[in-house]
Amino acid sequence: MQFQCSVLLPFTKQRLNKVSDGEQPSTGAWVVEPKVDGLALTLRYEGGRLVCAATRGDGSEGEDVTYNARNLTGIPQVLPEVHGDTNLHASVVEVRGEVYMTLLDFQELNAIKVKTGEKPFANPRNAAAGSIRILKNRDAVDRRLSFMAYAIVSAVDTVATGV
Repeated sequence: MQFQCSVLLPFTKQRLNKVSDGEQPSTGAWVVEPKVDGLALTLRYEGGRLVCAATRGDGSEGEDVTYNARNLTGIPQVLPEVHGDTNLHASVVEVRGEVYMTLLDFQELNAIKVKTGEKPFANPRNAAAGSIRILKNRDAVDRRLSFMAYAIVSAVDTVATGV
């Protein structure tokens, strides 16, 4: 993606001023990553199979949403082999990512809510967060949530370590 200089230069100057304490910062490369505004979700795989999906919950104990997470786009039930390597299938693997709703799906969901006399969601993030926790699985599936993984936090070999 290319940015217009008129947008990028003020942004760059503002960010550099925040980290430079008034001194002239050195120039360098930028790393830009997409931001997906959703709900944090941790997936736990044992022996290559999804066994648990949990939100952050109250910060000390996550909320188990495995039942609904099994139907989200982007969450495999079984981890694929990577170039014939089955090591992940003999491990405990934790994957972190975001549950989100696309803007188009959000707009369609809100149109339905308005048509049926319900209060629309304020934003896609709130819609995703509420939808993953719905107790009726069919309703959660109808909301077309997606998942984007951004980190593999652990991959522990259960055979070698006994963990």
